[in-house]
Amino acid sequence: QDGTLSYVKRDLEPAVWQLIKAQPASWVNPQFTNWEQQLQAAFEQTLAQLTAKFGNNIQNWQWGKVNELAIEHPFA
Repeated sequence: QDGTLSYVKRDLEPAVWQLIKAQPASWVNPQFTNWEQQLQAAFEQTLAQLTAKFGNNIQNWQWGKVNELAIEHPFA
């Protein structure tokens, strides 16, 4: 839906860890020469996104703040 994987993210984690462990050459993005570069770029992109959303203070990146649970009661 709208190009998002939000509905299957939790199911993707085991597969992603298998890919990172196996590091098949066919899964390296053409803009990178190897898995190390690809993983480093992903890490840097994640840091940039967290910094943009939550600021430079890493204390603001705590689990409850970054992954805040919002529960809405069905009758409220």
